[in-house]
Amino acid sequence: MGRPKKEKPNHATGMYEVKVTIGHTFDGKPIRKSFYSSTSKAAAKAKAEDYKINQAVSKQTGEAIISKEISFDICAKKWLASIKPTLSDNAYSNYEVAIRLHLNPYFKNAILSNIKAIDIQNFFNSISKKSSLESMKKYKNCLNGIFKMAVDNDYCTKNPCLNIKLVSEIEDKIKRTYTKRQAYLVSRFAREHKDGLGIILMLDYGLRKGELPAPYNMHCPLQRGFQCKGDFSWTTKHCIFKDLSLTLRIKIQGKLKLKLNRRRINKVTEKFH
Repeated sequence: MGRPKKEKPNHATGMYEVKVTIGHTFDGKPIRKSFYSSTSKAAAKAKAEDYKINQAVSKQTGEAIISKEISFDICAKKWLASIKPTLSDNAYSNYEVAIRLHLNPYFKNAILSNIKAIDIQNFFNSISKKSSLESMKKYKNCLNGIFKMAVDNDYCTKNPCLNIKLVSEIEDKIKRTYTKRQAYLVSRFAREHKDGLGIILMLDYGLRKGELPAPYNMHCPLQRGFQCKGDFSWTTKHCIFKDLSLTLRIKIQGKLKLKLNRRRINKVTEKFH
């Protein structure tokens, strides 16, 4: 008799997941918790049983359950790996840089369960003079995600990021917008400048700053004398530039971050000299 086929992982991260009831709320609703294993579903079930045993002991002794110690940098690495399939390349890169350049140098290899709310607050206080509020919010999102995953996997008992206050001494930059007259003057000037095509595509045709590099990252750069004619659309996750002899198709890497990013751009019919 042949050996039965091994069950495939049932979680999006490629792990085996088992959900068990670990208790009930005050109104009788079951509290469910997930347990994971990279080897088999049986191993995940074994973790669930160990948790139940530890939970029973905890109720008797009054001591909190921490399954095992883990350092901050290792837990941060695990969190990044777990969220990578759900993020665009750009979003993942932002989180990875925030952790590598800002969080890891401060918390280093500290045991995660030893990091308290006061330690998190002290970190943000220490960077208040050099970091913008927007950057601080990004760091807090990372920390919140790391500790939430840690709580879910019993590396610590509570998330210390919940009541952290962010204060930055750096003034937020005020975003300016052109009046119609100013936009007209800038567009007219750009038409006379050798590097003005990007400005024209943003002001007159609706490209965003982050989308603009795509035309320039082709084997045939979009320069003066290149006639953009025909379809110019991001609606199918492709941007098409077409002239009399050449059609270039540029794929947008990864998923669109927001639905409003899927839109039709005005057709570029003029020829730039």
